[in-house]
Amino acid sequence: MALLSTREGADVSLVQPPEERVDAERGRGEVAEQGRRCLLPPGDLSAPGVLPRARRTDVGGTRRAGTAW
Repeated sequence: MALLSTREGADVSLVQPPEERVDAERGRGEVAEQGRRCLLPPGDLSAPGVLPRARRTDVGGTRRAGTAW
């Protein structure tokens, strides 16, 4: 989903637990190949408070956030 968003011009954040960091780094490389920016905030999205904090992460300086599931 993140790659589809980048093809439409979006910068993205890939929230992941620490054990998924290697996969997230690979995803960040694929996003960069599309010419977009990608943040990798750590977190378990099932934990309370992680999703709101991740949504506040500012990727492109716009303070706008979208969520793709």
